[in-house]
Amino acid sequence: NLGSVVILGPLEYQDVKKLITGPFGQLDIELRDPEAIVHRIYDFSSGHPNIVQRIGRRLIQGINARKVRFITVEDVRAVIDDPTFQREDFLNIYWERATTLEKIISLLMVGDSAPRTLGGVISGLFDRSTLIPGADKVDEALRHLVQLRQILTLTPSGYEFAVPAFPRVVAGTMASSDLLLVLADRYRKESGGQSDL
Repeated sequence: NLGSVVILGPLEYQDVKKLITGPFGQLDIELRDPEAIVHRIYDFSSGHPNIVQRIGRRLIQGINARKVRFITVEDVRAVIDDPTFQREDFLNIYWERATTLEKIISLLMVGDSAPRTLGGVISGLFDRSTLIPGADKVDEALRHLVQLRQILTLTPSGYEFAVPAFPRVVAGTMASSDLLLVLADRYRKESGGQSDL
């Protein structure tokens, strides 16, 4: 019996609520304004189960350090605004298995809030990093960013972020233009410096 690959999607709001309120309740940790706490976590995580769990872990670390038995909305804000959390527990999760081209495309789109088409992404790659990957490679990377990474969504007008926090986190935690240069150089080395066209 061979296993089948199952791509887990984001959790619904009620599932995030159970994932947050259940364990904290079992640990006798009071959630002050539980609905606001769950909303804040859900809005930031877009229901990504691993990110929800990592927020919970950071909240536990925070209350253990302060030696209190309650969590507030301000505690959640402090966790999700922490640059270390954003880099290690947010971006690294979304980019964990992403290719260099997928990372470049997601960075490229951070600088452009409008939905993008395949042609627009290809033009942007050349304009901002002088990369000329083939349309098939860009299309594959975009499909992976939608289906596997769940960073983007495909709408009738083009690709846009499925995770609203993603562009905010990238803009707030790193110089995306500098990282774009580094990743473009890495992509050139990975592809042997050759153009795919």
